[in-house]
Amino acid sequence: MKNIIIRIAVLCLSLLSCNKYRNNQYSTWYVNGEEFKTNKVDISKGEDAYGISSIPQNSPNSFDIGFHSIPFGGKYIGRPFNFSDPNLASMKINYQNKKYKAIDSNDVVICKRVNEKLQITLNDTWFYNYDYGSNNSIIIHYDDSVLIKGVFNEP
Repeated sequence: MKNIIIRIAVLCLSLLSCNKYRNNQYSTWYVNGEEFKTNKVDISKGEDAYGISSIPQNSPNSFDIGFHSIPFGGKYIGRPFNFSDPNLASMKINYQNKKYKAIDSNDVVICKRVNEKLQITLNDTWFYNYDYGSNNSIIIHYDDSVLIKGVFNEP
């Protein structure tokens, strides 16, 4: 009898964990017009940083957006590499297993609260493929770019 109760409890817990993301808001983004959508999103909050990313983070088509502090709303400039400026948002996209960043962009990321959760809107923005060099420097491939827009929601 004890084994049956344990098995039922394990079955119930596994069913509940399958629905972990069911009530999350969806994030939708477009890469060169191709739509991607997920409600499997992770939040990372630190004392001096905030990030929102799709799960798994290194999947062939995923996103990662970071801020110097928790954004409560307003406009942020989409630029990489200077994570100490509270007015900037660092944005990375994986598309077809390649990494892309917004580079030298003056495009604005708009943040607002919807039902007490953060929503990030990115208008059409060019992202460029990049790699890391031998001394960990970033190498930008300006001949490989994608046009991205989307709405990214806190779960």
